[in-house]
Amino acid sequence: MIKKLLLFFFILSLCNGAFAGGPLVKGGRKVMQSFTLGNTHVKFLPEIMRPYYFNLESRFFDAKINGVRYPKLSASNDGKILSAAIQFKADLAFFQAHAHQIVQNIKSNVFVGPVDYQNYLPRDIDYLYIGEIHNEGFIQDEISQFIAQLPSIYPNRTIYLATEFIPAKEVPFSRQTQLAYSDKALDSWFEGNEDHASFIVFQSARKGGLQIVGLEPQLALLEQGLVDGTYIAEEDFEDYATSMEGVYFRNNYWARIVREIRRRDPEALIVVYGGIDHVAYHNPFCMPSLIGGKGFVMQVLTPRYLPEANPLFRHFRESDAIRDMFLSSEEAKLVNSWKNPQSYNHLLGVDLSIIVHE
Repeated sequence: MIKKLLLFFFILSLCNGAFAGGPLVKGGRKVMQSFTLGNTHVKFLPEIMRPYYFNLESRFFDAKINGVRYPKLSASNDGKILSAAIQFKADLAFFQAHAHQIVQNIKSNVFVGPVDYQNYLPRDIDYLYIGEIHNEGFIQDEISQFIAQLPSIYPNRTIYLATEFIPAKEVPFSRQTQLAYSDKALDSWFEGNEDHASFIVFQSARKGGLQIVGLEPQLALLEQGLVDGTYIAEEDFEDYATSMEGVYFRNNYWARIVREIRRRDPEALIVVYGGIDHVAYHNPFCMPSLIGGKGFVMQVLTPRYLPEANPLFRHFRESDAIRDMFLSSEEAKLVNSWKNPQSYNHLLGVDLSIIVHE
């Protein structure tokens, strides 16, 4: 594996030397070497833009808000993008300087059938974060199997599933007798939402007796998008909600709910379930950094989303034996964990990575 990694960097260095200063072309299209955030012009070196451009485009450049309609929101969002882009450059430099150690610290296993999660999860954690790619059936199915194991792994603890996919109770905490939804309220919400990709996860949670809490602040997000007394335009709202400014607001709202659960139930295990971008360590203002405490971050994804979840993961290539085992069955899952758990997890985003088939 290390030899393959070194070969990758050697080939990459040859390409950078051969094309430095020339146009960057990807798939027959010219690749920009710079981008603009408001009045700030940002330029990355070709050796960064060439291999990472399309990941950076979706991660940073596409996260802009319409600056003509919403100058204040856009300016604040641009600042967050610029800060994140600078951090990405620093993370990349660190990654390249420590590639040998990172590869040696990754442990890969293939499971055909259920993953034995009890061998991977610490018992003394306060928070467990599950990051997913939305609307991918194999992913939600795996998360439902994972959720089913939690009551036996943490048998003497109340477990809350706090999730992005259910609306928050947007009333003051002082007026809420319980933060979790009642069975009756869940039945009402689920009616007509059976086609939701995460429905199978919630079924598993309810069967296991988990308390389900909604995190998504639908009304508050609309209010946050008020500009000069009018709501943000419908065609721009999704861009705002998924921008860094929008995610910053949403994550802080989620964190307030999670802190309230902790205040009311100090011994509980709180499972935060949402998109990878909300929970991964390497993302700005991620949930683990906002909440603190003893946490553990896992992600579930398919191979094609690996670079999207974290562009640095694109460098890792498993041995032929591991790949053959993974490809041997649609039931196979590739599990990547750390031999030394605290060495590089904050750089690469997670403590545990589960890769399932498409």
